[in-house]
Amino acid sequence: MFRDRTNLYLSFRQSYTHHPYLSSQAAPLIEGDAIELDMLQPGWMDVTSQVESQLQAITSLIGQLAPLHKKHALPGFDDRSAEEREIEQLTLQITKGLHRCQALVKKFESLSRQLDQNDQALVKMYDNMKVAMAAKVQDTSSMFRSMQSSYLKVLRKDPKFASTGSVEQDVQLSRQALEQTQDLLQDEQDVEIRQREQEINKIAQGILEVADIFKDLQTMVIDQGSLVDRIDFNVETMYQSVKDADRELVKGERYQKRTTKCKIILLLSLIIIGLFIILIFRPRRHSVQAEPSQPVQPAPAQPAQPAQPAQPAQPAQPAQPAQPAQPAQPAQPAPAQPAQPAQPAQPAEP
Repeated sequence: MFRDRTNLYLSFRQSYTHHPYLSSQAAPLIEGDAIELDMLQPGWMDVTSQVESQLQAITSLIGQLAPLHKKHALPGFDDRSAEEREIEQLTLQITKGLHRCQALVKKFESLSRQLDQNDQALVKMYDNMKVAMAAKVQDTSSMFRSMQSSYLKVLRKDPKFASTGSVEQDVQLSRQALEQTQDLLQDEQDVEIRQREQEINKIAQGILEVADIFKDLQTMVIDQGSLVDRIDFNVETMYQSVKDADRELVKGERYQKRTTKCKIILLLSLIIIGLFIILIFRPRRHSVQAEPSQPVQPAPAQPAQPAQPAQPAQPAQPAQPAQPAQPAQPAQPAPAQPAQPAQPAQPAEP
């Protein structure tokens, strides 16, 4: 028996009191009108933006330094210590900016180490970004180095600036910039060398795989060649066998025709021999040999006798009673006598 508890359940549900703290606890932590935070940018984008901002700042500083170099290279008798200090500050700022760019470029290596090495596409992207940023830094440092070298050449030509300390500082800064450029070039060359080594290893592996494939193909070609030779030999043998079989069939057909004819001839010969034997051993009938006809000799004429007187008639005898008929005896077949050959008729005597 089943009990109906529906009414009891409805009464308990209606009498249940809702607590406000439970509803507040069940409420979601994020309201419906809340704004989700954007996803953070990957590390390489941050580093790239920093490198580009530094390069823009360095380019602007180089643009400010170029007219100062030209102005300072012009001959004059005024006090140019302020210009020299400004040139030194700009050169120092540019050198520090290049150092920061170099450090940011090296930061790509640490970021690439943190990646999953199994994801080759992402690792290669980081390497490409590093090479691209290093190339941009190298171009900027090359431009700054060429400007510094041309400025040094101008100062060396002027004996008035030969013993100044600013020239030595510029030379030192130029050396530092050159060293930084060489470091960047070395890093870039190392990256390229590693990439080339990886490519060479891949090419070597591909060559080994191709060599293995060619070995397999060579083995297959040799096997196929032997199979083709066997097939050719089998085809030639089958062709010769078919020719021999055709020849044998022609001979067999000819022999079969001849055999039929020979059988017919033999059968006829046997029939003839059998008939001949039957004729030889057939029983002959005994026939009465016909006697030779004797020549009829003429009888001598007798003289006529006188007629005798007639005798008186005798009285008739009484009739005898009829005898009972005897049963007919079966006719005995007369044995067939072989026919005697007829004697040749003798000539009649005269």
